[in-house]
Amino acid sequence: MTLDRASWLCCVLLLLSPAALAGPGTASPELRKPKIRAITAFVRIDATQYRAQIQQTLDILRAAKRSFEKGGYEVQTIRITTQPFQEYVAGLSEAQALQLFTAMGDLAVKESFYLNIGPLLLNQPEGLSQVGLLSKILATTKINASLPVADAGGVNWTAVRAAAEVIKYVEEHSRNGAGNFDFAAVAMVPPGGPFYPGSNHDGPGHQFSVGWEAGAFVEDVLAEAKGGATAAEPQLARKFDEQARAVDALASKVAGETGWSYL
Repeated sequence: MTLDRASWLCCVLLLLSPAALAGPGTASPELRKPKIRAITAFVRIDATQYRAQIQQTLDILRAAKRSFEKGGYEVQTIRITTQPFQEYVAGLSEAQALQLFTAMGDLAVKESFYLNIGPLLLNQPEGLSQVGLLSKILATTKINASLPVADAGGVNWTAVRAAAEVIKYVEEHSRNGAGNFDFAAVAMVPPGGPFYPGSNHDGPGHQFSVGWEAGAFVEDVLAEAKGGATAAEPQLARKFDEQARAVDALASKVAGETGWSYL
């Protein structure tokens, strides 16, 4: 496994119990495995064929979910991230685009997956003109999206203001402002990440990545260790490596069976 892949097989570490950090504890009979928080597929959407494309992707994701479950892992969510949405709504009116995303959002609810339509890129043609559209999508659907506000060259203050406009609109037009949970103003988030709302790609598609949630696993390792958290460090590293290799093997098997690339 490469370091880059390991960074995407990162763990959302939940709050650990005081007992796990307090020192010597009673060993668990068996360590709880990390949960698979997300299996995220990356797809290039054509607005005229999205239903067939999404259905094909769901077949792959559900096969991957079954493989991980057979391997003893709980899979919490399956997800689909598209290329930046402005690329596939070019030429559509705002009303037509909203109709498209309403239908895509309804499909996500019906088929029990999470959908991310990628970042709004202000450096592309018509980027600024899509700020209002993005605001309405977030306020009326459960679709995720993001807006980059900085890159290696520094802060883009136009993008910062645009992101603030989106957040304010969604606060005022979604129930209790909850639509903002599906949006992020981001900076230098690389492509291929499984976690939302910042997940993005602009590649060929037919790719997937895997994200962990490992708070309970870490708690068990620390509780099992003798000598407290400091002494547990090498054991935690070793156990993480074991799990990373196991997850990597399962994901690579899925890639071999489906022809999709594992990131």
